[in-house]
Formats: sequence, structure tokens, C-alpha cells
Amino acid sequence: MPKIAKSPAARADLLNIYLYVGRTDRSPSGADRLLEAIEKASALYAEQPLLGTPRPEFAENYRLFSCGTKSNPNGWVVIYRPIENGIELMRVYRASQNYTEFF
Repeated sequence: MPKIAKSPAARADLLNIYLYVGRTDRSPSGADRLLEAIEKASALYAEQPLLGTPRPEFAENYRLFSCGTKSNPNGWVVIYRPIENGIELMRVYRASQNYTEFF
């Protein structure tokens, strides 16, 4: 089974996304659906690590894919790198963010 590792930064990103989207005045169930969608997409890319778009300007071997929920299918960008038997998630950003400024 392909492995999905998460960098400390990616773990923090996912937690922050969950806390922000899942706030009581927003959508706790939406936060669950969003994290499930990210996990499902990550599993696909873990099986085919070279499927994502190469982004060598970020770092060597970095790639990205977009994912999201039914209501916002490409609302999130996951930056990852292939590793042995899978991928390592490096960062997760809202697609509307200027995430390129972080690299």
C-alpha cells in the first residue's frame, strides 16, 4: 500500500484548515469532508507520484495537485514530493492564496 507522509508544516496546515473551516459558526461537517477529500486525492497521488504538476521552482522534486469538495473541487493546492513507496505532503494551501510567495 502506498505511503502518505506529512511534513510538520503540512500537518500544521491541515490542522489550521480543519480548525478554520470547522468552527462552529462555519461548517464542522464541511471540515471533515474537506480533510477526507484531501486524503482521498493524496492516496491517488501516492499510487502515481509523478501524476502531479512538477514545480521545480519550489524545490527539487516538488509537485502539486489541486483538490477539494463537491462545492469547490479545486479549492485547495497540495504541494508534495515523491518518496519511496508514496508521497510526502509538504504544504497545503487555499488555491486562492498566493502560495508561490512561500517558496
